Amino acid sequence: MQIEFFKKHNNLFVYLSIILFSFVFFYYFNVISPIREEILFHYDISVFYNIGKGMTRGMLPYKDLFDHKGVYTYFPFYIASLISEYNHIGLYVIFSLYYSLIGIFTYKIIHLYIKDLKSNIVYIVSALF
Repeated sequence: MQIEFFKKHNNLFVYLSIILFSFVFFYYFNVISPIREEILFHYDISVFYNIGKGMTRGMLPYKDLFDHKGVYTYFPFYIASLISEYNHIGLYVIFSLYYSLIGIFTYKIIHLYIKDLKSNIVYIVSALF
């Protein structure tokens, strides 16, 4: 009975494990992790995040705030600053969700060519590198 359930919902388990993996990976091994107390002064992320935060306060990109990137670059940082304005938890959530989507699509592409359990192993190796 349990084996039939696992065979029927195999993709669900794989997708949930990819999402869990991405959240754990970003929690421990990324600059924007909530456990780090660093301020991101040395990275482009700080500029994007400040422009996104300015957008939440009614400022307009290219009028009140300026950088040489496109407006779509600032949109995820705008959403992140809506989630949490004073720390990087919003960035952590947004980047983890993006990494999850990339992981799910990578797994689907790998699964097109390798149909058995080897596709899970290939995904894990590709996600680590």
